[in-house]
Amino acid sequence: MRDEIATRAIFGMLRRNGNANMQTKLPRKNQGEEPETTGFQCTIPVSSRGCAVSVMMFLTDFADPAVVLPLALVASLMLALTGWRRGALLWIIAVIATLGTMAVLKMAFFACGAVDLVRSPSGHTASAAIIYGGLAALIARRSGAGLVPSFLPAPVAAIVIGFSRLALDVHTLPEVLIGAAVGCAGTLAMLLVAGQPPPRLRLPRLIGPAIVVIFAMHGYHLHAEVVLHTLAVRYAWLAPFCTAHGHF
Repeated sequence: MRDEIATRAIFGMLRRNGNANMQTKLPRKNQGEEPETTGFQCTIPVSSRGCAVSVMMFLTDFADPAVVLPLALVASLMLALTGWRRGALLWIIAVIATLGTMAVLKMAFFACGAVDLVRSPSGHTASAAIIYGGLAALIARRSGAGLVPSFLPAPVAAIVIGFSRLALDVHTLPEVLIGAAVGCAGTLAMLLVAGQPPPRLRLPRLIGPAIVVIFAMHGYHLHAEVVLHTLAVRYAWLAPFCTAHGHF
């Protein structure tokens, strides 16, 4: 039975919304999962709750794993093709380290149980900070900006996506703050180690493919959290780190 559940989870991760991107999804508090889609369409007046939820869903989908994972790979490839192999390597390491940290944290809380208001730290928020904030940081550094101005897009991206997660009632504030801290730390570490991008790095070659990937994948959902939850429950390798009461 567990094998069947794991197989269904893995092969059922990638799913496209049947309707347009501007759809309403009903909140499910503290589940760390995407709310279910309804057939509601955003209509006038714009201030209605249904339309507000649709806007938040539209924003949060930019940080879905189905978008940020291919975006990270394409960005790394373009950095390498422009000749900045050091930047490409450090970029992909920073992304893997950040998202890997979030995956471990999620599985740890799944296995050990919620602690106060934290059940599943926000991976969307961390992804927004390291992917969008990291790309913006590289672009800013290439344009001659200093370390601090280059770093600022990371917390801005985390705030935007984190707010959407809170508005959808998918995460609590502590869960969003954990994701923001991990994502911003990954971006800062990358900036400190990568240094100044070389003059041969042509920004249109980096920005153009990134925009194509973003809008081509926006609206797809990669339900990685389902797999992480399955792994945490099926393979209890995190159990020794939990106390006798089921918590850290």
